[in-house]
Amino acid sequence: MDETTTEEPALRLAQRLRLATDRLRRVVRQPGRLDGLTRSEEMVLSRLFRHGELTTAALAQQEALRPQTMGAVVRALVEKGLVTKVPDETDGRRENVRLTDDGVAAMAQVNERRDRDLARLLERELTTDQRAQLSTVLSMLEDLGHHA
Repeated sequence: MDETTTEEPALRLAQRLRLATDRLRRVVRQPGRLDGLTRSEEMVLSRLFRHGELTTAALAQQEALRPQTMGAVVRALVEKGLVTKVPDETDGRRENVRLTDDGVAAMAQVNERRDRDLARLLERELTTDQRAQLSTVLSMLEDLGHHA
């Protein structure tokens, strides 16, 4: 059997999954925006919330921004009291960006709002049986993520 033929159904499934998760992510993120923050600022806060402290250069690379642009984003977040810069534990010449307590609280609030909005969407649009099926599928996706 041709290798391309056996991969096509999996490829189509992967494309549908990616598009569906992208769409859902956009829907869930919209109402969760923090007041007074740019999209870039919110993305940095979210990344720091998930991954812990990072250098400005690492943030720039991971968010696909120029280092100068990321520096401006970080400065704005420092001025708003949502992040702080701390010396790197292994290299005192470098500084890491870390969420402040206010930054952690803001992201926790946004995540809770997003979770509640998504829960309402699931309850409104899916039947009890469909939510049970989704739970089964999510378990499979979580398992898949552990094996990747």
